[in-house]
Amino acid sequence: MANYDSTHTGATIDSAVSQVTDSTTDFNVDSNTLVVDKSANSVGIGIAAPASALHIAGTMQVGADGSGQDVIFYSDTSGDNLTWDASEEKLTITGTDAQTALDIADGNLVVADDVDIEGDIDVNGTANLDNTDIDGTFTQDAGAVVFNEAGADYDFRVEGVGAANALFVQGSDGFVGIGTAAPAAILHIEDAVDGDMPIRLLNTGGGAGSTNESVSIEFWLQNGTGGSSGVSSIKVGKDSDHATSAAVDDFMSFSTVLNDSAAERMRIDSSGNVGIGTASPASNCHIEDTGAAELIIASSGMGGATLKLIDSNASGDTDSNAVEILGIAPTGNEADMRFRAANSSGTMTERMRIDGGTGNVGIGTAAPGSELDLGGGYMANEQGRQDHVANTMPAPYYRFDGSDDVISINALATELVDTTNTTGTVVWCGKFNDFTTDYSRIWQFGDTSANEFIALYVSSTNYTFGAHCKVSGTDKWQFETDNTFSEDIEYTVVMVHDGTAPVLYVNGVLEPITFSVSTDKTVWLAGVTGVDNCKIGCMNSNGAGDAYFLEAEANSFKAYNLALSAAEVKELSSGASVPFKYKGANQTDIHTSSNAITYSSETDSTSGWTDHEDSGTASVLTSESGAGDHNSTYGFKFVTSGDTVNGRAHYSPSGITIGKRYRVTLDVKYVSGSANWYFGAGSSTYASNQKFFEGSTITDATSWTTLTTEFTATGEWSKIAMVRSGTGSGEIYFDNFNLVPIGAVAEYDGSGASDTVWYDKSGNDLDGTVTGATLENKLDTIQTSGITFPATAHASSNANTLDDYEEGTWTAGFTIGGSTTGITYNRQYGFYTKIGRLVYVNGYVSLTNKGVQSGAVVMTGLPFACNSSTGSSVSGSMVIAQTNFANDTDIGFLLTESGTTIALSDTATGAATTAMDESNLENNTAIQFSMTYIT
Repeated sequence: MANYDSTHTGATIDSAVSQVTDSTTDFNVDSNTLVVDKSANSVGIGIAAPASALHIAGTMQVGADGSGQDVIFYSDTSGDNLTWDASEEKLTITGTDAQTALDIADGNLVVADDVDIEGDIDVNGTANLDNTDIDGTFTQDAGAVVFNEAGADYDFRVEGVGAANALFVQGSDGFVGIGTAAPAAILHIEDAVDGDMPIRLLNTGGGAGSTNESVSIEFWLQNGTGGSSGVSSIKVGKDSDHATSAAVDDFMSFSTVLNDSAAERMRIDSSGNVGIGTASPASNCHIEDTGAAELIIASSGMGGATLKLIDSNASGDTDSNAVEILGIAPTGNEADMRFRAANSSGTMTERMRIDGGTGNVGIGTAAPGSELDLGGGYMANEQGRQDHVANTMPAPYYRFDGSDDVISINALATELVDTTNTTGTVVWCGKFNDFTTDYSRIWQFGDTSANEFIALYVSSTNYTFGAHCKVSGTDKWQFETDNTFSEDIEYTVVMVHDGTAPVLYVNGVLEPITFSVSTDKTVWLAGVTGVDNCKIGCMNSNGAGDAYFLEAEANSFKAYNLALSAAEVKELSSGASVPFKYKGANQTDIHTSSNAITYSSETDSTSGWTDHEDSGTASVLTSESGAGDHNSTYGFKFVTSGDTVNGRAHYSPSGITIGKRYRVTLDVKYVSGSANWYFGAGSSTYASNQKFFEGSTITDATSWTTLTTEFTATGEWSKIAMVRSGTGSGEIYFDNFNLVPIGAVAEYDGSGASDTVWYDKSGNDLDGTVTGATLENKLDTIQTSGITFPATAHASSNANTLDDYEEGTWTAGFTIGGSTTGITYNRQYGFYTKIGRLVYVNGYVSLTNKGVQSGAVVMTGLPFACNSSTGSSVSGSMVIAQTNFANDTDIGFLLTESGTTIALSDTATGAATTAMDESNLENNTAIQFSMTYIT
């Protein structure tokens, strides 16, 4: 390289020209101030070996400070330049077609294309990103930095030391995860720790003397207007000043919103006390309300709801230190309250019971028979005196030795085996001396010569009950009880069949049972038509004679031709007697007229039935063979025309008694006439007082349908009719009408027990024959004729002596103003029973003419005068019909001391009681009443 200075020769330096030429050597000015490397075609400034076309080792300055010189760098591609515009103070990099790729001016950086950063970005100050887009997921929107804008699907993750997912935002749904990369909810917090996993809310405010600080979690729900007026929350706050670590006392409270207003509902204070309705709980659980505070423990299962109290200070939380209060509704209503305590082995045993149906309290008995029943027959009566019946004069009962003792009631079997008797109830009461002999019969209805029966027995599983139904050698149903029972304890065992399936009650409690055969659980006595005997204490069927004898004691047996309700079973098990409506029921059809719709010997006749109408074309009742394709020999067809008004076919029954319960069945096939048809009973041919079937019940029967219902008679109805009410045409077929009194078909108890006969007290005289069974605690005078009292009582002053008994009738009548002139009657009935000094009477009287007298109305004819002692008077209310009173009037009566007549009165709402007079009576007034008084 040539070095040129003032002494150098061999080169031409021409100061007049701007070019220095040397064809052989490089050019160097003042030791690398300026170097031209000929071989590399490069120029260096401040460097001896330039590495590029222009290599400047030092600072390059273009122009002087403030001179405003522009600088432009051009590339090989047209338009791809770098320009410094001095006047605009702007650096611009242009790309293809001179499009701006980077523009820096006035402190702003504009990048028109992607920016790839291979390393880190360190920001020592504030990074303002007005418009930054990273892979389409990092944007600025209205001043906010947005990652994963709508339409993108990128996850966002923040890592920590040892935590790959310290924070994770799931791009697909926006769920946030802490500790998880798969959040399953809006916020999902997850960790794997052997111990507590805390989430901390810390309020650092407050200090000594301050108790206001708290932290809370709030829950908001939007209302219909898009906002919310209240907020539910969980709050933790200070119970006291947190001045020192020893004074840290916190509470936790729970608030909810009602009617847009938030209020605290529950609080756990620093001592652990829980308050519901109070912020100052005074015990472990403190419930308070401005009204009636209520604690509900409910069970949706069969076991009832239990409150258990345990003394854990004794030997831990075990049943051996516990007592329980159980609320249970064994029959679906009328819940009992039972008190149970545990023995040392932890076995819970019932100690006391309050019967929900009667209110009776039992101690040592699960079926209290009085207000207070101490078990074993010890009862407190209404005066609080204990009646030691069990020890002094127990009721008569029969003892069966398990060898050959039996009571046969074959007439009962004949009565109950009826094609309409699809439901029923059988009640047995007594003790079992042997609960282990398999299949010992408690009772059985059987067919002497065929393998057909319905039976209740001691099961092959010791100490359980079993029941079995077999028809023509085929098992229909069979079950056993799930619970076990004990010997020498009195049980009331009730089997009920509702036409669907049999159930079993023991002492009023519905027992869980398990069926081993359920071929046809609907079968009851209507389905075992061959049954000809009823046995208590053994069986007799299929030619085997009497067998499977029972060792037990029996004091009561009843049979019903209806399914008693759970409440009725409970009452019966508690010692209640058969109510009047169920007395003397039987399978005798009250509808006895010989015509086309009797069950026996149907004939082509409408005898006993009459067709009738108010006006228009006459309605027509005809008897037809196979009426309407019915399978019966004859049936009725009843037709009304378009102008027929109130067409009806009616019949006059006999024997309907007020207050008795009846079952009605009728086969019907509806043809036309819309919903105007009904079938009912009443005092006129319209038969509208008691509608048995009407409306859709009839119109839905477009093919032959058997309709069934039950009712309690509220009148001695004289007409039963099929009616097409209103005006219009109609057509209907009906057949096989049956009206039967339902209830107790037979009743047997100690009052009818004798050595040879167990007398039926239902009135049906279905007496049982006693063979071998021993009558215990018998009344010697009962035997075959009952207890006899003299016609004239031998009065006794001994409070424990029964000195009189009498039954009879009396004639109820009226006086008006003390006179009977002009008064005539339709019916005058009265019955009485006198036991000692106690008289029970009932009466029914109806007028055909009230006469012309005026004055107070008095009922006359009582069989005995009321006792003369002060306080012996009796008052009450009665059923009265066809009268003239103001609305909301209460009708009452009064029997005064020494009286033999009953004064009648009326009391309108808001008015004083006044005596009934002639203005309150009509010519067809009827009164029914019952009362009890002492003589």
